[in-house]
Amino acid sequence: MLLTKVYKSWYEFDVTHDTYEICYAPKNFGENLNLFLKRLSSNNPLILLSGTFSANAGTRTAPKILAKNWYLTNQEFILNKYSSIFEWDKQIYGIGMDKFNPIKRNSHIINDANRHAFHIVYEIDVLAERIAGGILILTTSLELKDNIGKRLRNVSDKIGRTVLVQKKGESQNPITVDKFKKDKKSILVGSGSYYTGFSVPGTALQGLVITKLPFPVISNPLYTIKMDELNAEDSEGNAKQIEELKYFMMFIKLEQGIGRLIRTTEDYGTLVITDPRISTDPRIVDWFQGHNILLHTNYDEMKTFYMNWLNGVDIEGEEYVREELFKDGMKGKVWHT
Repeated sequence: MLLTKVYKSWYEFDVTHDTYEICYAPKNFGENLNLFLKRLSSNNPLILLSGTFSANAGTRTAPKILAKNWYLTNQEFILNKYSSIFEWDKQIYGIGMDKFNPIKRNSHIINDANRHAFHIVYEIDVLAERIAGGILILTTSLELKDNIGKRLRNVSDKIGRTVLVQKKGESQNPITVDKFKKDKKSILVGSGSYYTGFSVPGTALQGLVITKLPFPVISNPLYTIKMDELNAEDSEGNAKQIEELKYFMMFIKLEQGIGRLIRTTEDYGTLVITDPRISTDPRIVDWFQGHNILLHTNYDEMKTFYMNWLNGVDIEGEEYVREELFKDGMKGKVWHT
């Protein structure tokens, strides 16, 4: 792993959490992945399913993005696009920040774990008074996760909810997840693995708080490798491409995070995002508009939103027919839906 011609390697440590790691990734990652996919698809159809590439905003550029992401040419894969079965505009009551919010006025607060955690706990307290179901809090750092968890446990009696916190060094703990599902009004603070593969349909998860937009960091090996590839091209547009890559990876993870709240067409809930960039960065504003998520600055209309669901809301999205994936019966291709 220390052979610099073969691997990109670096050392990471976190004194607070007592973690020390040597990280490494093969420099020819793209070449290896391309060969791996071709071998898998040589005799059988290879199907890659991605909910984040359902026919929402941005799918016009999906073929180009997929080709780059999977190191394939456009001729090497077939893209089948299906409309999303969800209607986020009907299923999500979004909360942003009004101009009087301290985080909005002083955007640097999000880089200060103590100050940011203080304001997040306030938002959670307000949310907990207004919804009956469980609340999931997703953070982008272990420091912020621990800080929020500690503060919430100190006020758990006041808000009348059990507080569960992802433990040091663990991903998703089945026992913790099971407690969260059964309690139906607890609060779970997690990071990392809780953005994906975490499914709690129904009112056991009715509120989602995303504390900070999940932009990739330098310790993300895939991001680092892709940046190196772009830099190696020696192109004048590299800085722009790296910026696009950063946003692309953030949007994918953000959509995965929001997907924890809406698991079925019968799910509905409140999404709170405590990051000022959702209203100040044009790209992010466009993303939310393109995904039909209206971000309110207060809870005034939330009671009506929940009453509508209690009276019945029709979601018109239709499930795709699984057999359609195989209708052409072609081999030697990678299918992406």
